[in-house]
Amino acid sequence: PPPPPPAPPPPPPPRRSADTWTRDVVGPGSSVTFLFDNHQADEVDRMAEEHPWIAVRHVEGTDLQGNYKGHRRPDVDAAHAAQHLKTRAVFDRYRTGPVPDWVCYLDDDMMVNVAVLREDLLELAPSCRPDCLVADGQVWMPNGVNGKGSGMIQPYTVGGYCMSDSLVRRVTDLFASKTDAEIGWVGTDDLHFNRFVMQEALGVTVTNSERWYSEYAYPDVDEHGFHKHTMHQDRANGAVGVQGWMRRKPTWEKDGELMTKFVPSLAVYHMGYDKT
Repeated sequence: PPPPPPAPPPPPPPRRSADTWTRDVVGPGSSVTFLFDNHQADEVDRMAEEHPWIAVRHVEGTDLQGNYKGHRRPDVDAAHAAQHLKTRAVFDRYRTGPVPDWVCYLDDDMMVNVAVLREDLLELAPSCRPDCLVADGQVWMPNGVNGKGSGMIQPYTVGGYCMSDSLVRRVTDLFASKTDAEIGWVGTDDLHFNRFVMQEALGVTVTNSERWYSEYAYPDVDEHGFHKHTMHQDRANGAVGVQGWMRRKPTWEKDGELMTKFVPSLAVYHMGYDKT
């Protein structure tokens, strides 16, 4: 018999999220908004029409947000400026509107078990209130024990975060009153946002959740279950670049049986773990 036809390619991350977990975000004051640049605007707007449980907002000036990958200085600067604009757009709506109990800002390749996330935030809140910043919290380490790269040891959020209402109001007020230059915020919307905005301007450090797994985390598996392990734990023990680490990390996501036990226990996770 002829070979079966190849499987269709997976949908792009935003559509995959629109098709799946965003349906579960229901209830008074709950909503999901996708922030896009103006690339393929017609297709993006059509996706919003096909998924009435989400909203879409186009953020002007963010078309170059992905240019940091080329590492050319003008492109990187433009990408960082775009990342700042998109981050600020998250908080613009709260200058006058009501602030929900939690606001979550996630990369488009992250998935959510909504019920588990609500449980996770409820459990972590007493340890970090009033200003909670919950995420896959990792500590950026220089490459190896001799400290290559920036040499900076910095807690930061990987793949996004959830903020409590008190912290959302503080960030909103800060962004309303100061420019990036006045804050001293240069660089990225994750590592440097945590350093210059969260820690230096507001005195807040990320609270790590054991139920959040970005692409820079993987589970150690033993007879007792799953235990979170991060890229920076490994990098601190040897001069391993990010790409080298990605090639070496355990590939548990290929074990379908294991993933059926692991993924439902997570609050937020990289879509690479979701093989459904």
